[in-house]
Order: sequence, then C-alpha cells, then structure tokens
Amino acid sequence: MPRYLTAEEKKERYDLIFNNAVEMFDESSYGEITMSNLAKKCDIAKGTIFKYFKTKETLFSLILYSEYDKWVQEETMELEKHRAFSCDSFIEFTTNRTKTIFSKHLRLVRLIAIKRTILDKNIDINIYASEVKKFQRQMKNVAAIAAGKTEGISTEDMFEFYQAWHISVAGSYNLGVSKLNKRRLGEINLSELAAFNIEAVVINCVRRYLRGLFFKKRGIYGKI
Repeated sequence: MPRYLTAEEKKERYDLIFNNAVEMFDESSYGEITMSNLAKKCDIAKGTIFKYFKTKETLFSLILYSEYDKWVQEETMELEKHRAFSCDSFIEFTTNRTKTIFSKHLRLVRLIAIKRTILDKNIDINIYASEVKKFQRQMKNVAAIAAGKTEGISTEDMFEFYQAWHISVAGSYNLGVSKLNKRRLGEINLSELAAFNIEAVVINCVRRYLRGLFFKKRGIYGKI
C-alpha cells in the first residue's frame, strides 16, 4: 500500500517547490522557467508540483503575494517609527521607500510587472480571490496608518496614493531595459538607449502626485 504523506511532510514538499521556484526566478526570467526544470531542481516528478500548485501562474502569484506580505510588514514598521508627517516629511519618506523597493524588493517589482499580463491569466481563481482580498485589506491598513499620521489626508486618499505608487513602479519597470538587452545594445554601440533611470522616474512621479494631493487637501505645495 502507498504511504500517505503527513501534514508536516506535505508542508515540507510545498516549501521545497516554493523556495526553489523563488531561487530560479532570482536567477532567470519567468519565461525561462519551466515546471520540468523546477521538478528536476526539486528532485521530484513534474506531476507532483501540480498537486500543490495547479498552474505555473498560481505558483508565481503566491510568490508575488508572499513578497507583498514582506513589503507590507516593512512599510508598517517604517511608518510606525514616525509620530507625524508634514507634507515635506511624507514626500521624503516615500522617496526613501521608493529607493528601498528597487534595492531590496526587486523580486516583488519584477512580479508586479507581469501580474496582469501573465500571472492573472491562468491563476487558480479561488487563490486569486483569497489573495486579492487579503492584499486589499493589508493596503487599507497601511493607508490608514499613514493617514493617521498625516493631518488633512484621509485613508481613502492614502489608499489611492499607494495604488498609484504601485502602478508607477510596475509601469516604469516595464519601460526599462533588461540586463540582457543592455548587454546586447552595448555590443552594437547603442548603450545610450538603455540610459533609463527607473528609480528617478518613479520618484519624480510620486513627488508630483503627493505635492498635488497636499495642495488639493491642505493648500500646501511641498518642496520639489
């Protein structure tokens, strides 16, 4: 008779697949990763992966929302370090947090960039609904904390700002040039075409958005 895995063994198998997928994504593009190669890396049968993750898109969506969990925890912790924000201090805070997302959370940025066009197309809909509901709740909580420390700015204003911030991050990353194409452009002496500063673009967009928001709500126009 076949031996059935215990709950602990199933969790270990789940983590094995999940963690190896994360490692592969850090080393290559989403398109280069196949479930066959992932199974080989995990030393398990390909069919075993699908017992835990119905599709490749479901697996990487779960990685995406796991990265969001980390970002939310960090954002909450950083917000709690501040007693209150003025217009300029919140703009400065968000500028620094934008630098952090590109330096510390690039995996999240890369996954956000392919969420709608790739991951959402074939994700298990029940997992999608559960994760989106959880993420929206988390984002509203972050927005409430930020609004509570910023006079004149509502939770709804902050929630819309964080949505706009994420759109700017994903959009700018998609406009950027990949490492592969940077190398290929260099080979044909056109490296200047890769001189697109993603971080600077997002920071400028965020600062302008917030200056407009503070001016609309409080009649204060922050520093450039």
